[in-house]
Amino acid sequence: MTRVHLLLVALSLLAGCAGSGADRSTGRVRPVEELPPEYATAWRAWTRETGDWPDWRERVAEDPELADFFVDNLVRVLVRSYDSGRLAAAPDLPGPFERARRELLFLGDRAGPVLVELLVVGDGVVSFLAGDLLVELDDPRWSVAVAEKLDGERPEDRRRAAEWLGRLPFAGDEEPEVWRRLGGAMGDAEWFVRAQVALAAGERSLLVGRLDLARPLLVRALADGDRAVQQAACEALRRSRDAGAAPALVDLLARLEQGGTDLATRRAVQGTLEAVTGARGVEGAARWRAWLRAQRSAEGSIRPGGA
Repeated sequence: MTRVHLLLVALSLLAGCAGSGADRSTGRVRPVEELPPEYATAWRAWTRETGDWPDWRERVAEDPELADFFVDNLVRVLVRSYDSGRLAAAPDLPGPFERARRELLFLGDRAGPVLVELLVVGDGVVSFLAGDLLVELDDPRWSVAVAEKLDGERPEDRRRAAEWLGRLPFAGDEEPEVWRRLGGAMGDAEWFVRAQVALAAGERSLLVGRLDLARPLLVRALADGDRAVQQAACEALRRSRDAGAAPALVDLLARLEQGGTDLATRRAVQGTLEAVTGARGVEGAARWRAWLRAQRSAEGSIRPGGA
């Protein structure tokens, strides 16, 4: 078992008090009395908020093994507090949830890899809490690490990685690698992964301020054989209002008109064309093509959303 899988086992077995530790060799939740003395003292200092905790905090950050122990157990406190609804409110802030979250952000270098794994393999609550922390860490490394999960074995892991890439921060010099992996995932065998990739591409293009990065992926999604993927691409384009994809939308509309049965997707394409161009009252592929030609002749380009 990997460290993360053992942590998940510990989370599932959790029934003890706050002063205990997850044994990474077995997944068992160990009473604090069974911990090595240094670990026990440091953990008590945190749980009891003793006066020497600030000193221990620095020692934890400087000791990789002690930091890993804290990350595992802070995640445990975070999830247990959230799952039981024990979130502090003023004037009781910060409570265990808020304190655990703060320390995980402080230990970002050690917490990041664990949070990435929990984002894709944890249950819904664990995934949400891990992803939320990764967003706040605002570290390009974790965006790239999540993008690498698009090659995972389990389809749901790939879908979840794509979902969070719509929210995770700009990856700096590594941003092209994120898009390369998103592009590869548009060829995923599962339609629901491809649909999520399309939505994430639209969200990420807005996040990084580059609509052109998403356009090739969304054009591919519009040509996908699955209607749900086509509709996801329409939703992404409707949000981003990327007029550059209008010709591909018209091409899809023409194909749908020939098929004559998928009214839901036809409505989605029509609505998206109106959103990205700002035009109203234009219906049918032939009329949209004529409208696009007229716009190009008059202005040289199509303005996003009719702006």
